[in-house]
Amino acid sequence: MQSTLQSDLIKARDEETDPDKKALLRKALRELEDMSRQQKQPPKTPATDMAELEYRSKRYDYFVKLSKTFKASTMVNPDLTEADIFYIIEMGDSLGLSAPQALQTIASINGKPSIYGDGMSAVVRNSKLCKYIKETNDFDCDIADAWAECETLRVGEAEPVRQRFTMKMAMQAGLYPNKKPEAVWNKYWQRMLTFRARGWCLRDVYADALRGLSSAEEQQDIVLSEEDYKVTMPVVTPQQAPDMTPKGAATTQQIEHQVSEKLEFSLDDMVARLRDAVDMKSLLAAKAIVKKHAWTDADKTQINTAYSARRSILKQATAEAAKSNEAVPE
Repeated sequence: MQSTLQSDLIKARDEETDPDKKALLRKALRELEDMSRQQKQPPKTPATDMAELEYRSKRYDYFVKLSKTFKASTMVNPDLTEADIFYIIEMGDSLGLSAPQALQTIASINGKPSIYGDGMSAVVRNSKLCKYIKETNDFDCDIADAWAECETLRVGEAEPVRQRFTMKMAMQAGLYPNKKPEAVWNKYWQRMLTFRARGWCLRDVYADALRGLSSAEEQQDIVLSEEDYKVTMPVVTPQQAPDMTPKGAATTQQIEHQVSEKLEFSLDDMVARLRDAVDMKSLLAAKAIVKKHAWTDADKTQINTAYSARRSILKQATAEAAKSNEAVPE
């Protein structure tokens, strides 16, 4: 019966033209395959449970010793604690990476474990789930029209999945040009476009192989700290700042009050708060609300886009105000 159901799902997936429905059918097929593998495994007995527990205990002791050894090495980031190293090794082991590979590939970005783009490609290729990965780009055109694309075909699926990341998308998200001249996006934007397209594509198709890890390059670009703004943003007095308050927009005091008084709201409400921020202080107050809630990856994309767009507008307005002040004769 399961074989018949699988055949019906494959047929429906191949005939379906709607991308969303096709994605749901692919997910159903993967879940059916997982169920089939679980059914083939022999039932566990107390003896097998004890053997597995003993194996895990020895594995734990082994990772603890590795962590202590690597902590003493000059080849490992000195900021990492033994517990950090243990976590990275354990996570790498679940991905099929050796301890040194894990320490070179996995990093903590914004408090979230992430995997660098080259490591992500290696994990997927070694998972035996990947039939091929193809990457194409156009970097010889005008920089504003540049793009990178990643295409992959998973074993057992009829059609490949493609994801493209363009320079226009990077500009809209405030990634390029970066306000810091030494920023990676300014120096190696071709590589960063490639990593973004690859990360989106491989995460969509091989979430099981990647264990939910996101791209380190993407995590690094999500948000900058409030301290970063204090260092890099020019100081502008209230008299210099232009009046950019949209009609009906919440004031800074209202937003700060709502941070403590109201913690449940919709995605649209969050995007509106970011879009209507009147200055950097109110934008950071809205950002504080974001951190108090869990969001899906799709929600985070919309929130980050709204945040970056408003930040760019406020930066531009601040710069124009400062320039206007300098132009006034004494």
